[in-house]
Amino acid sequence: MTVSNKVALYAMLPVAGILVFGLGAIVIYPTTIEAKVSIVSSIATSVTVLFLISERLRDSALRKLEFLNKRALSPALKASKGTIQRVDGEQSEIFSKK
Repeated sequence: MTVSNKVALYAMLPVAGILVFGLGAIVIYPTTIEAKVSIVSSIATSVTVLFLISERLRDSALRKLEFLNKRALSPALKASKGTIQRVDGEQSEIFSKK
């Protein structure tokens, strides 16, 4: 499982709880049809919002990982390909960038 999927999974766990408790409330407690419709619409709204949040978190994690890979780690990897005994001025500049 990738890091971005793990991030999205943590946002999807409350969705499972909302579905279980909401559907349990509909089945267990005898209520009117209006109350059942209200519960179902609340469940649908909250699940939709949490799904959108999880997708945004996944996208954010992907962007951050791509940034780290392309901007931070790749130049340092290229600079470290040389021998350990010889350090160029350019290598020290690359490693000192934040």
